[in-house]
Amino acid sequence: MLGSLTTVEGAREDQAKLRATAPSVAVAHSDSIPSLRPGYWVVFVAPFPTGDAAIAYCRSIGRGDRDKCYASNFSNDPADRSKRIFPN
Repeated sequence: MLGSLTTVEGAREDQAKLRATAPSVAVAHSDSIPSLRPGYWVVFVAPFPTGDAAIAYCRSIGRGDRDKCYASNFSNDPADRSKRIFPN
């Protein structure tokens, strides 16, 4: 997860800025992903085999700060909301 915003415009703006370093960056509304907190537009790159692999990717694009990246499960299980991995 590279961003979590309240407006689609903000998310699209972040997506455009990130495209140079993360070409596969995408945007989705969290309401459509049960494992995410509803009400946000998320900017993300996926999939990764593990949370650690996602964090390694974030570091490789210069976003190794917990305010700029974290790994989150995209699943149909709301219980997965608490399963996040942050960079140290």
